[in-house]
Amino acid sequence: MAHLEKARLDDLNVNQIITTLQQKGYRLINNGFNPQLDKDEYDFVVTFRHSYQKIDADHPTNDFPVEDLRKIGTQTVHYEGARTKTPIDNETQVEINRTLIYDQVEKKVIKDND
Repeated sequence: MAHLEKARLDDLNVNQIITTLQQKGYRLINNGFNPQLDKDEYDFVVTFRHSYQKIDADHPTNDFPVEDLRKIGTQTVHYEGARTKTPIDNETQVEINRTLIYDQVEKKVIKDND
């Protein structure tokens, strides 16, 4: 997608292309374009990678609210058999957290610890 062939430098606005790709979720790794070079034709490489977003209860989004990323439950241990020395039930709050990795280019979850 970010690979361009046989484009004339006069027709090429590299900064605009970089900005557009960054808005689509790409992360600029290396910009090998040098607008100061006084050549009619030369090769250059601009390298991008997908940007990823970690989504969890501390970093929710509109699509993934805290309620979907953190669940609170109660764990109860019930004891029996010691007659009058049987301890009372032991209740503990349990927090279960979900973490997602979201690909900002493909607009989808690529990893879910659910």
